[in-house]
Amino acid sequence: MKAAAALFACLALQAACLELKDREPPMCKTTADCDSGEICEENVCWGNPPAGAIAAVILPPSERTDLVSRELTVLPISGEGWIDDMHLDTAVSFKGRLQALCDLSCDGRMLGGKIEIMRPSLFPGGPGFRKVITVEDESFELKVPATRPGEPLYTITVTPAGREAPGAGTSTIPQQVPPLQVVRELKTDVTGEILELGGLTLPKITGTLTSVGGAFLANYRVAAVGRWAADQAPTEVSSVDFTGTDGQFEIKLSRNLVGNVELVARPFGLPPRPELHLGGLPGQRDTLGRVLTLPGTAQGEIPVDVVVDHKETNGEIARVGGSRVIIAASSTDGGGVTTRFSAEGITSDDGVAHLKLVNIPALLNGYRMSIIPPAGSQAAALFDKPYQVQAATQQRLGTRIAITGQVHDASGETLEGVSVTARPAVRFQWSLEPAAQTFLGEIPAPTVTTSHNGEFVMFVDHALPDGSGAPGATVWGSYDLTFEPTMKSRMPLWMKTGFELPRDDAQSTAALGAMYLPDAAYVRGVIFDGENARVEGAEVKLYRVQDDSSLCMETRFEPMSCPIPPLLLGRAISDDDGVARLTLPR
Repeated sequence: MKAAAALFACLALQAACLELKDREPPMCKTTADCDSGEICEENVCWGNPPAGAIAAVILPPSERTDLVSRELTVLPISGEGWIDDMHLDTAVSFKGRLQALCDLSCDGRMLGGKIEIMRPSLFPGGPGFRKVITVEDESFELKVPATRPGEPLYTITVTPAGREAPGAGTSTIPQQVPPLQVVRELKTDVTGEILELGGLTLPKITGTLTSVGGAFLANYRVAAVGRWAADQAPTEVSSVDFTGTDGQFEIKLSRNLVGNVELVARPFGLPPRPELHLGGLPGQRDTLGRVLTLPGTAQGEIPVDVVVDHKETNGEIARVGGSRVIIAASSTDGGGVTTRFSAEGITSDDGVAHLKLVNIPALLNGYRMSIIPPAGSQAAALFDKPYQVQAATQQRLGTRIAITGQVHDASGETLEGVSVTARPAVRFQWSLEPAAQTFLGEIPAPTVTTSHNGEFVMFVDHALPDGSGAPGATVWGSYDLTFEPTMKSRMPLWMKTGFELPRDDAQSTAALGAMYLPDAAYVRGVIFDGENARVEGAEVKLYRVQDDSSLCMETRFEPMSCPIPPLLLGRAISDDDGVARLTLPR
């Protein structure tokens, strides 16, 4: 099949249909002009879709509030390229209000806040459903896909508004009640639902913040971090309190927590001061009278300047502007209380970042520095390097490794203008300890465009310390490369997953070589609403589910559910006739 031939199609999310003058000669006039199994319509050879099961997500246009997204674990595509069952879901409504329950001063009072509703994907690693709304007038309405038999339930999390502003001696009602999480099945419309936050018998944590000399610590915001389910990320699960001149606090925990919680006391206002953390507290019963002690009194601030530079390939030393510089320290006492402080700045055009650190003896010898250069820079990221506090520091960064290659179409012609993006592969991510994973996720993904002869050069971080602190404990990088051709090339989006970098610091280049994008299969389908009317402006995304469960046995720090991300095969927007036309890789 002639992959570079013209296609009457709306290709990608950002693409509109090509004008006649922009198209190349018609691909076909009759079916006889097409490959075996394909049919000729609209001067395009449709059909011969890629083999194997394809999952899909269909999203409604933003103005159709009566419709919600739909996930399909298997999307039928006929041999002639027709996609069946492209129906959006009709929304079911979940309506109600938020209400406080704490004591006589606030019982029955209605609240505002943030409501997040979500459910896992119906296919492994898929995006699932997630929607967040802000409730300002106390009542709410959420529109979601109806729960069908065998589908996962919805998790609804409510966080009261007004939790950040410190109270003027008295806590506000939103500050007196903790967040709420409930799990619900939503088969049909629900009205009049009351989501009640708080309770008179909730477990509580009380205590006092002091300095090592016994002085009370005022102006700290205190809350607890924990989980409602073992596979969730930690989040705030308590009411909040703000310490006054007596340093005391009292917070209430949410219902139905699992495991322990961590108490977090963060300062507000000036001057900068460290945070205090205490983990291992039970999430199901009271913890009373805990004392969190700051190990010493801050002796003012320490201004520091960090000069970031890099040795270029021509041997010249160049400053690295736009780099994110983080200097942080922590210290844990015999009672399990951890003191943490972090300062952050961005280097100016002359490569200098100005930061202020706290002068507390327990932290001074424990500061560590991390640096994230901007995307496209040849300078490598620096993670968790010991830092000696001084007025001025010059930090020379290492060099990122260059991934090189040349992109061709299926017939061997080089492709100009292909957008190439490199993102860390899950093996790379899940081989790092949590702090190092977070750092890797904050490094911006580089994107380059192929030249007139299809060549590209992009720079990525070669390796990272694994985060354990053990000398020489390094994880070598592997990346997923996404190739997104221009609309005019008529080529499909393609991904090369798990490209392993050489395990050699001295090697400056990782040659991908000639990259041949696969031949294209052209498919189409009509997107309908629940009344079988055609929908203009709907989006469809097609995925290949990756079956690589062995990866979960080979990494050390994968998420509990170990979701292997699916491969995006193609995406399109439906036209004014509701037809979505996609180009898929074979």
